[in-house]
Amino acid sequence: MLRVQFAVAALALVLAGSAAAATVPPGFTDTLVAQGMSNPTAMALAPDGRIFVLQQGGSVRVIKNGQLLSTPFLTLNVDSQGERGLLGIAFDPAFAANHFVYLYYTVPTAPAHNRVSRFTANGDVAVPNSEQVLLDLDSLSSATNHNGGGLHFGPDGKLYLGVGENANGSNAQTLTNLLGKVLRFNPDGTIPADNPFYGQASGKNRAIWALGLRNPFTFGFQPGTGRLFINDVGESTWEEIDEGAAGANYGWPTTEGPTNNPSFKGPLYAYQHAAGTPTGCAITGGAFYNPPQVTFPASYVGNYFFSDLCGGWIYKLDPANGNAVSSFASGIANPVDMIVTPGGDLLYLARGEGAVHRVSFGSGGPGPGPGPSISSFSPASGAAGSTVVTINGTSLGSATAVMFGGLAAAFSVVSDTALHVTVPNGATTGPIAVTTPGGTATSASNFAVTFTVSGFSPTSGPPGATVTINGAGFSVFSSARFNGVAASTQVVSSTQLQATVPAAATTGLISVFRYGTPNTTTSATSFTVTGGGGGGGGGGGGGGSAPTISGFSPASGPTGTSVGITGTNLTGATSVKFNGRAAGFTVDSATHITATVPDGASTGRVTVTTPSGTATSATNFTVTLSVTSFTPTSGTVGATVYVSGAGFSGVSAVTFNGTPAQFTSFGASVLSTRVPAGATAGRIAVTTPAGTARSASSFTVR
Repeated sequence: MLRVQFAVAALALVLAGSAAAATVPPGFTDTLVAQGMSNPTAMALAPDGRIFVLQQGGSVRVIKNGQLLSTPFLTLNVDSQGERGLLGIAFDPAFAANHFVYLYYTVPTAPAHNRVSRFTANGDVAVPNSEQVLLDLDSLSSATNHNGGGLHFGPDGKLYLGVGENANGSNAQTLTNLLGKVLRFNPDGTIPADNPFYGQASGKNRAIWALGLRNPFTFGFQPGTGRLFINDVGESTWEEIDEGAAGANYGWPTTEGPTNNPSFKGPLYAYQHAAGTPTGCAITGGAFYNPPQVTFPASYVGNYFFSDLCGGWIYKLDPANGNAVSSFASGIANPVDMIVTPGGDLLYLARGEGAVHRVSFGSGGPGPGPGPSISSFSPASGAAGSTVVTINGTSLGSATAVMFGGLAAAFSVVSDTALHVTVPNGATTGPIAVTTPGGTATSASNFAVTFTVSGFSPTSGPPGATVTINGAGFSVFSSARFNGVAASTQVVSSTQLQATVPAAATTGLISVFRYGTPNTTTSATSFTVTGGGGGGGGGGGGGGSAPTISGFSPASGPTGTSVGITGTNLTGATSVKFNGRAAGFTVDSATHITATVPDGASTGRVTVTTPSGTATSATNFTVTLSVTSFTPTSGTVGATVYVSGAGFSGVSAVTFNGTPAQFTSFGASVLSTRVPAGATAGRIAVTTPAGTARSASSFTVR
């Protein structure tokens, strides 16, 4: 239903000559933040106050300090016909530490389908080639409408996605595809086992969290309570606000609008297209007013703002007052999204104007106000990426940025006198700075960073290259990973490591693992893997159809496990990999391959390559027992070797090329051992009740 309205919005954008303020209640002020976006669809607020706006044609635009930056954060090749295109965005809750941005968009290559991918930010632009595909949805029909688009993290740390039924109502009532649903999955694309249909559905369809929806274009979680309201765009009569519930069926296409059918969950509130007040044609927006700093009148707290694309209005729903609704703003050129800021203002995105506006209460905006001050912080030290610091002071409620040594940190406003801040990855020892519209305050003392990856050199290189990693808190147990792939690591000192870029590495952040609490810290920027890189997709020279992977079984197991992979066009496979590590395999038919989980494999996606392209599984294979790395890679009899991996519980034996060795376990992922007398060059093996895992490479006895 949004297709016609999007066309109307595009016409309105052409006709709009200047920014037009909405009509708002007395005491409120509507001000323009920025304009110049083309066919915007959604927006999200970064922890540091930047506004990221999606353009349907594929560009992510950044509004910084009130200015629309000329260089997009990222431009994707998308299918933007009808209601397709770049539709949803979310920031990782730990964005200041990992810099992850999630996008929902329509892939143009045949068959067209929607996709969720994760990208890594580097300042105001994305790291080149940082896309990690998390979920490829079902192939779309020729209908270009009803794609949904809402993408948000829930209070449980899971990623939620609203998906339209692709103009086919029957899709909404089946567990055999992802269309017409709300989906829930982990930030890495895996599917939580507590999803309501996990036991009934199979493969990626286990991501289904709720069904029976037509086109959930937007939705919102209430801070504090976690309550979820879903805006479902209707057909020709009703627009709905549905209360989210795990396993719920909202009835489309059997019912639309209010219903007494006990088989379905009726809407919390619904309005019509042609009767009553309000009227409209496509519900959009969706934001609860529960900011850390309340600036609207107290009666607004807990209200849910929603808008209508055609009606050009914003209404509010009061859950504490029988879900009563009342008008808030009108005269908006096709509103499509809304955000309540930490400082208590309401942002709305006007598609027809290509602009973002701010609605504030009082004298027309927050204004500079008094400058902030920092009186203390606690704790005084901790690891980067995991330590939460409480900052105390004055005039902190309107904070727009918190910096540790120049690195932006994720933070939440507790009150005007307190902030909760996560020390960002890559941070180094130094003072803390808090910025508000009134100025910047700097702490009188340093925060001591005890475990961090502060930098690395070189910043790019091929597999096999040696990389020097600098930081703090490294120990003899430390090992490095390149975008999750374990690397051979030598500990130089407590502040320096040397690691070899592993063969399966891809461009991404470098993390360092150690035995202790916390056990992992990650770099602030990505290492770029050059040359020799595998992966990729697209057509090859075979001229046939590209392969697909529909599933695999079992979903987990130790290295050496036999895994059945199902899909299409698998004949002629030249490679099967588990998280980038090549596996032995047999092609049983065009729809089935039997592969063996390779030594050294780690948890990740399964890929199958044929002359016509590469297919990647929608979910991870979980490796339950594996030897992923060891350090050093050579030594004399009696030398200590640290072995890393997974599933090191109940270890009963460690051998060097078959010769038993003494060992000490330090948890489920690391142990130490000594090179035994009589050992010869060969692989290191670890035996547990679950089986025996061998290293992928050999240890050299000198």
